[in-house]
Amino acid sequence: MSKIKVFVMIMLLGVFAIVSAQTAAKKEKDAKKSTAKAKTEIITFNVDGMTCGACAGMVDGAANTVDGVAKCSVKFKEKQAVVEYDPKKTDAKKIEAALKTTGFSIARIEKTDAKKKISEKAAVAKKKK
Repeated sequence: MSKIKVFVMIMLLGVFAIVSAQTAAKKEKDAKKSTAKAKTEIITFNVDGMTCGACAGMVDGAANTVDGVAKCSVKFKEKQAVVEYDPKKTDAKKIEAALKTTGFSIARIEKTDAKKKISEKAAVAKKKK
């Protein structure tokens, strides 16, 4: 095998290991969160530069490092991260700072827009039924 193929395989294994570790940490964090139900808020971030599922995994992992983040949903095709968090433990600025550590371009969408988007999606889902 050429050196390039070996390098690519090693890089892919590294990304897989990182995503696996983040997933395990998220599951543990989710288990702890399920015991303590708090009033949460939702905020959406535009994430420019993601090209694959591994990129989305990096963003998800970064969001979940912030204490107070209850859930993060990242969709690389839509280039967005929707974060549910406990405002008593964290705020949008801390989450945004954590997301920026991934190296992607991060832009916050105001909370009202995120809530409106959720309402619009619910309305579309009802129409489909």
